[in-house]
Amino acid sequence: MEVLTRIFKGLKKAPRFSFHPKCVKSDLTHLIFGLMTCLFLFEGTYLPVKAVKHCLNLFSSYSGLVPNPSKTNIYFAGVRTDVKSLILGDTGYVEDTFPFKYLGIPLHSSRLTRDLLQPLFAKITSKLGHWTSLQLSYAGKVNLLNSVILGIEAYWCASLLLPKGVVKALETECRKFLWGSPLTNSVCISLVGTKFVGLTRRWNGYKGSAHWNKALFITEMFWKLCYKNTSIWMQWSTRYIFKLQSFWDLDAVSCVSPLWAQILRIRDEFVLKMGSPGAARHCFHTWMVLNKFPLHEAYECFHGVHPEPIWMRPLLDPIVIPKHAFTATLAVQQGLATVDNICKRGMVLVNRCTLCYSATENTPHLFFVCPFSNGLMQEVLVWQGVTKRVLSLKHELYKLALCRGKLWKKKLAYCALAATIHHIWQERNIRIFNGARRTPAQILARIKYEVCVRFYAWNRGVDTDQLLSLLIG
Repeated sequence: MEVLTRIFKGLKKAPRFSFHPKCVKSDLTHLIFGLMTCLFLFEGTYLPVKAVKHCLNLFSSYSGLVPNPSKTNIYFAGVRTDVKSLILGDTGYVEDTFPFKYLGIPLHSSRLTRDLLQPLFAKITSKLGHWTSLQLSYAGKVNLLNSVILGIEAYWCASLLLPKGVVKALETECRKFLWGSPLTNSVCISLVGTKFVGLTRRWNGYKGSAHWNKALFITEMFWKLCYKNTSIWMQWSTRYIFKLQSFWDLDAVSCVSPLWAQILRIRDEFVLKMGSPGAARHCFHTWMVLNKFPLHEAYECFHGVHPEPIWMRPLLDPIVIPKHAFTATLAVQQGLATVDNICKRGMVLVNRCTLCYSATENTPHLFFVCPFSNGLMQEVLVWQGVTKRVLSLKHELYKLALCRGKLWKKKLAYCALAATIHHIWQERNIRIFNGARRTPAQILARIKYEVCVRFYAWNRGVDTDQLLSLLIG
């Protein structure tokens, strides 16, 4: 490609060749990425095209590489019909119109629409539709949304600011996948607010597409502004966008580039979030000194830093198994599909606790007023060497969050409480949907096993003998 670049530099000496008006100051004639080459011509006559064709023929004689006419397109603007016919007939190339894809991103002279982003939307909905047939827990769905779906969005979000309608549609599909089925048109009822699900990054909650898009976009563009000032894009922007102004003083009204209009709009929102232009510049300078742009800080800037409730601390600990933490969080928020919650949504059922058959079923009763769950939780406390009466769910979490003692014992209590909540809910569902039942001893053995396996993987401050004594005890 270096040989092709040197050949194209000779185009400046070709007869009647002229640069594109926005490429004169930077002497820009072409862009090359991999096997893709973009040429920029201004004068819509046959002579400049003939000069370009001569350069391509010269390169072909050197390398043996020949442009494929069926994969080479020409884009015209303000060219007469007879000149078009002459150029197309001589080159054998195909005329095409905007938009076209460059590095997988659609390029268009106007604002983005949902039709242009249909490939992104179709790829994401296809993934979600495939996963619907799998037996996945809520925590597993959240991990898939963060690792795969947001990974697909990341490439697009780093280069484009997606329209609000597209972002809303993507979040709707993700919400349907999390709480229901994206293939059905039925109303999807969230057990808890999706914003609460993504309350903290430490819990690996679902991150909303809108804030994720802004964080990626501003991080990518700011990085290019600071460390890619030798790139062709920055050289072009300095000559035609910045001129004699700085990035912070540039007026968005006078900017004719749609991309730069988006960048400056995000800049203004970033300044508003930081409180003042001085604070925004200081944060920008700090990132420059650190020689990196932390994505999580940019995300928290747009999403906001929400204080974590005290009762959530035990559930946010990495030692807790993710699906246990998710079930416990739904329970404390009264978001589980208990009979009373189902009745509130219009379904008429006989409200009776499946575990004790002596009271109505709701979240406070299941955790831990029900004799079955209360007795199981008491046995879990005895297994940990704790002698106290069992409190309500939120009070148990408060006590754990504020307790002091050895680190490994606190971690054991966190993991055991979440596992107990999860298995109580699992036992309730087994009795309803499978018609089977387990004894408290069987459930306790399962809780011990899962907690000890988790501790073995954690293996910090606990030796093998202690794990064996916990498992046997």
